[in-house]
Amino acid sequence: MLFLDDLDILRFPFAQEIQQLLPLPATIDFCSFRADGVMQTLPINLATDSSTAGGASLAEPRLMNDELVIPLQVVSGESVAVVVSDVDPALLRRMSASWLRELQASIVDRLEKTRWVFIDPETELYNRRAATVFLQESASADPGFFFLLNAVFYRRTAAGILQKTRETAALLQALTGGSCFSFGCGVFGLLIRGQSREQALKTAHHLQRQLKREGMNKVQIGFSQAIPSATRLESTALDRFWRSLAIAEKRGPFGICDTDAIDEQRPHLFQLTHTDLLGKLKRKWRNLSQFTLAVFSLQPQAGCSIACVDRVKQSIPPGGIFFDGGGSLALILFPEAPQTSIRECIHSVRRVYQECHGEGAVSIGIGTWPCLDFAKSDIPGNCMKALLHGSFFGPGSMVFFDHLSLNISGDFFFEEGDYRTAIREYRRGLLLQPRDVNLINSLGVVLI
Repeated sequence: MLFLDDLDILRFPFAQEIQQLLPLPATIDFCSFRADGVMQTLPINLATDSSTAGGASLAEPRLMNDELVIPLQVVSGESVAVVVSDVDPALLRRMSASWLRELQASIVDRLEKTRWVFIDPETELYNRRAATVFLQESASADPGFFFLLNAVFYRRTAAGILQKTRETAALLQALTGGSCFSFGCGVFGLLIRGQSREQALKTAHHLQRQLKREGMNKVQIGFSQAIPSATRLESTALDRFWRSLAIAEKRGPFGICDTDAIDEQRPHLFQLTHTDLLGKLKRKWRNLSQFTLAVFSLQPQAGCSIACVDRVKQSIPPGGIFFDGGGSLALILFPEAPQTSIRECIHSVRRVYQECHGEGAVSIGIGTWPCLDFAKSDIPGNCMKALLHGSFFGPGSMVFFDHLSLNISGDFFFEEGDYRTAIREYRRGLLLQPRDVNLINSLGVVLI
């Protein structure tokens, strides 16, 4: 008994088994048939591709486009087949129909036996070996997102633990519709295709909410794209997700961690990605006892001409230091200047940008140091938090970093599943505004 997912998850070991049954080397692949008879390579997203439903059926092996196509039967009823290619077509034509039927029966028998090597007997999900093989060998154009999930629950008896594990496995399959893996001890893997990073994060939160309703005491999730190559930090691709899950566990009982984010493959929202620019800033503020930093973010369609930059530099009074971030970003450092003169300068620069590019062309985030327990290197991030705060007011906003900025950045970390950082942001906000109701409520929610 074969399933459609088997031809995707177990593609590599299945291909090896089929190769052993063939009398000569060949390339092995798997395909499905659309309703019009056209072959398409697996995997396919059956949830969105209705053209596979009721596809053209193929009963016996045959040659198609100089390739040997051997039909397989799957439980869900789709028409799928093994495709043998890179073999001399003349040799394929000499194979008798009776021998091909025997080969077909042998392939089906071998694949059904091989499948059980990769199945967990308790939950009937794919096991850890299947996950390791898939993550190491998969080379699909759409690898999908892989979630490693630790579901912790307490039962008094061994029978109760086994029953709850089976129920959780069935629930995960029903909630996601993806391929599910069981690692034992309440650890599950999920492969879901056709998602963006934002959708994957929403999926993680959705799984946590649903499992929490089922009485789970902890639901910690590490996820990332199911890319086959391992980084220098791990020996296998699966190790990436164990490392991500370990970080999610440190973030709390319902922690979430994106592997790409911690590997800095995805720039953080509150990081100044221009490393050269950050180095110049550090050299300028090194010996300052206080300073104010303003970050100007231009709309993508605005750009920034050389003439506009020259006008901006002319509008800055002596003492202010201008840094060009490459068109879409500019910074001005004000060493130990009075706040009134800083505001006047920022308004002046803002007018120049608006004259060059129109109303709402530039948004401004402003931060000062010293501020609470923030280091000097944290101030550009605070300006980014102020920019995120200003995005709620629309293009062209100007916001000074304050307790509301910390509330919004805390909400961001909360949605990311980094609850410890969210707690730190909310508490910092309460130091600036001790009786703010929104901050108190947010802190209470994340602590709970």
